[in-house]
Amino acid sequence: MWGLPAPATWRETSPAHVRVSRDDTEQAGAFQECMLGILLALSSAVSWGSGDFLSGLLGRRLPLPTVLLVSQAAGVPLMLALALWRGVPSDWAFLPYGVLASFTGLWGLAALFRGMAVGLISIVAPISATGAVIPVVVGLLTGERPTPLQGAGVALALLGVAVASRPSAPQDGVGATGHAARLAAGASFGLLAAAGFGLYYVVLRYASDAAGQDPYWPVLVQRAVSTVLLLVVAAALRPRLVMSPTSAGTLALAGTLDVSANALYAAASTSGIGPLAAVLSSLFPISTIALARMFLQERLSGAQAFGVVSALAGVVLIAWR
Repeated sequence: MWGLPAPATWRETSPAHVRVSRDDTEQAGAFQECMLGILLALSSAVSWGSGDFLSGLLGRRLPLPTVLLVSQAAGVPLMLALALWRGVPSDWAFLPYGVLASFTGLWGLAALFRGMAVGLISIVAPISATGAVIPVVVGLLTGERPTPLQGAGVALALLGVAVASRPSAPQDGVGATGHAARLAAGASFGLLAAAGFGLYYVVLRYASDAAGQDPYWPVLVQRAVSTVLLLVVAAALRPRLVMSPTSAGTLALAGTLDVSANALYAAASTSGIGPLAAVLSSLFPISTIALARMFLQERLSGAQAFGVVSALAGVVLIAWR
């Protein structure tokens, strides 16, 4: 009996019933699109955080120019495919901004990977994410008015950086001087990374505007120019480029994850979830911290954990426009 459909009545076939069914279908479609956007944004956060962790981890064993060169070059083919899929732009006014973004992006990445090499990844990653403060400040200087949530986010981010940067008490027999110096170095590089990433966000915003809100071609130009610059640096410094197949594959994966995160975020931002895409994507340090906890057994003091949470909360509020 439960498997047999009920006989149709005039009410079920009336125009009102058809209209209600259509509304239900549209609501179900909107809900599915929203859930897909959330999934895409969270996936971008996981991809960004995982790529940062892998590059930072390899930065403890390989020269910094090598890590930067391989991870940047590995993402160029995928970024090129994504850009061509969107179509070749008719206006290349974004080109100077893309070139400038390569310098600011390399600044941020070099400081981030160096900080992860000499300090705790769980502290350096969230500090670097507070570079989101800089676009808010630049917007304020150019006449934009930040929302109250963004203002609160800036305050929380700065508080988090101040607290998370403080060295914890010596543990497990580690001397106070060595432990404090290690954390101080990591935190200082995290701040340098935040400055570089913050300027990168500003430049990339102008580049995307010049490209008609298309982020793919500006990012492609940025990665291609970065690769060329790093090749020049490698030719001058001659860092050790020979590495095991595992290390090369890991760095290639890191570069691919970074490009994938850009594509996932771009898809999420056009899925109808609005500013929630930026908010969820800004949680990428959580995956970095989780991986550092699982594979490196990194532990934070209570104060440092509070600072990390405060910094991440600030980034989320800043991303909520």
